[in-house]
Amino acid sequence: MLSPLQAHIQATGCNAVLDVGSGAGLPGVVIALCCPGLRVDCVDTVGKKAAFIQQAALSLKLPHLRGVHARVEQLTGQYPLITSRAFASLADFVAASSAQLAPGGVWMAMKGQTPDGEIAAL
Repeated sequence: MLSPLQAHIQATGCNAVLDVGSGAGLPGVVIALCCPGLRVDCVDTVGKKAAFIQQAALSLKLPHLRGVHARVEQLTGQYPLITSRAFASLADFVAASSAQLAPGGVWMAMKGQTPDGEIAAL
């Protein structure tokens, strides 16, 4: 049985994911482990965190996983799927990464509870 993420990837032909504010690699490293053919770029403004992702990619033999030390607004590529676990409010997440979202792409934000107020603010 496919996870909702795997089903989305399969249904849309998604080939790349941008994980914003990746920190120690959640959910980016997990996505790369579950979908090894998918390019996963994990961006974080803290160099040590991006370096950790790079080391994890080497150790886990995940050639399509990459730690990127940058601000999301500085990235030039576009992605069909952009994720975030604890980056910011939904409004800030969407505003910061909107230039990186490919046409027809989707955002997936992991929140502890349904953020009704944040959704309404969008």
